[in-house]
Amino acid sequence: PRDPDTIKMLEDEYFRSNYNIRSMLRVLFNSDAFKNARFARIKGPIETVIGTLRLVGDWSAPKPGFEAIFEEMKHMGQEILNPPSVEGWHTGKEWIDGGTLLRRINFIADYVGDVSYPGIQDIVQKLVAQGPTMTPEGLVEGCLRLLGHYEVADETRQNLVEHAQKSGDLSTDTREFPKHVATMLQLIVATKEYLYA
Repeated sequence: PRDPDTIKMLEDEYFRSNYNIRSMLRVLFNSDAFKNARFARIKGPIETVIGTLRLVGDWSAPKPGFEAIFEEMKHMGQEILNPPSVEGWHTGKEWIDGGTLLRRINFIADYVGDVSYPGIQDIVQKLVAQGPTMTPEGLVEGCLRLLGHYEVADETRQNLVEHAQKSGDLSTDTREFPKHVATMLQLIVATKEYLYA
């Protein structure tokens, strides 16, 4: 934490608990400062790529083709095990520029838009389990929740709902339903809010 009040709170707990790290961490994890730090940091390229691969259920075990994944991280601005200086990689908004932003969004959207991946199939099945039909609002909320409880701006949410309303209420037992889910996932990962961790 960067704010002095939180640091002081942790320091006080550390000494109060007779140097118990567990007690200090409990105070940290239950603090408002910790909870409010969610979605405040821009994901780095490695975090973006690995998070996407974990989400879709690909690369759960070593297999050929990892070189292309390393190259993708490099083109997004973070070559694995090769920081630009002894300080490491610069973080934050420096990860985002016109070229790397588009590459990042396209990489994620390509993966989440492919319903053949087991992780995407799991998302579809969890949405199907919610009932025989799904409203546009339910589709948006369900996808945001299953991607990691993402919170988007009201305007972004409204845009997502308006797009989903073009198809109306969806029957979850059709062959088209997974495609609607994949499209919504692609729209969500293209939002600015999805860039944050």
